[in-house]
Amino acid sequence: MLQLFARRAPVTTRLQDHSPCSKHQSSTARPARSLKLVACAGYSNSVDVVVVGSGIIGLCVTRKLLTDTNSTVVLLDRQQPCAGATGAGQGYIWLAHRDPASPSWPLARRSKALWEQLAAQPHTDGHTNNLADNLEWQANGSLLLATTAAEIQQLEARAVMLQQQGIPGVLLLSPRELKMHEPALKLPTGSMGLLVSSDAQINGKRTAFAMLDDCKRLAESGDGPHPRLQVSLGEGVVTLEPHGSQPGVTVVTDRRSWRVEWSTTC
Repeated sequence: MLQLFARRAPVTTRLQDHSPCSKHQSSTARPARSLKLVACAGYSNSVDVVVVGSGIIGLCVTRKLLTDTNSTVVLLDRQQPCAGATGAGQGYIWLAHRDPASPSWPLARRSKALWEQLAAQPHTDGHTNNLADNLEWQANGSLLLATTAAEIQQLEARAVMLQQQGIPGVLLLSPRELKMHEPALKLPTGSMGLLVSSDAQINGKRTAFAMLDDCKRLAESGDGPHPRLQVSLGEGVVTLEPHGSQPGVTVVTDRRSWRVEWSTTC
């Protein structure tokens, strides 16, 4: 199996899917209803969108809603930002280990492009907690390692595949070139590497908290009668109840870690 090496990081891991851009969001639209929050004191009775989870996915969805729509949003999490999958991840923004034949390939490329756009945003005058700064964008690239003849064959095929997809910075490293790039690695003789210099890494924890601050800043720019963003972190929201006849209510959740219960009594 090919190994995935985080450049300038102290560990080498097996080829796995660690990138934040690999995480999928699922949304379930409820027809013609608004939401009432139960066991969440102090919040407005109804909202347009409930986002469950304050990891990278939930925060990105919340930020997009506040940027591009007039929706009112509640962001819920039983813990603090970056306490789940985002906190466990390494902030990899990589395509080197991806399979272009996978249905998630277009999503991964789009996600990486959006991170790059966010990292390239100019500084905002007077805004001390600039989101782009807090990403801690590190354009170190990624490195796949092959130590056997079978793995080298896979590596060569992957290099061709990524180049055909137009991924920039794809370079197959000979044993000598690999030693020059990463002299501290102790590998069997004849090992080769695949360097994708366009891959990058972010600080997931700092990004999550900076994105939450950015969402609050965006919400303050609204002038409607109700707050555009309500945040409930570390609170036990028991139930979300649909009621009324307002259109456009959506719950966005990662179903692997949350269950949203809908009451049918109201």
